[in-house]
Amino acid sequence: MSEISVLKFAESVGAPVERIIDQMKKAGIVVENEQSLISEDDKKKLLLFLKEQHGGAGKLAAGKITLKRKKTNEIRVSGKKTVTVE
Repeated sequence: MSEISVLKFAESVGAPVERIIDQMKKAGIVVENEQSLISEDDKKKLLLFLKEQHGGAGKLAAGKITLKRKKTNEIRVSGKKTVTVE
């Protein structure tokens, strides 16, 4: 099982080290500082915790809204008639 330091993990996900450490502690993962080593199981546990916190696991997708931007243009046909196209 490969282990990685919290500092390297934070760099790989593009998040501040302090934030990662705080999230890991909230998830129940024992981390002392940025040099502490974490395993693949710890990363999976953190991912599950964050999914639960952000509504990704076990909640319905009823709260999601998808917006689509429509673009309309007008085309002149035979010089006089104008047609609107989406």
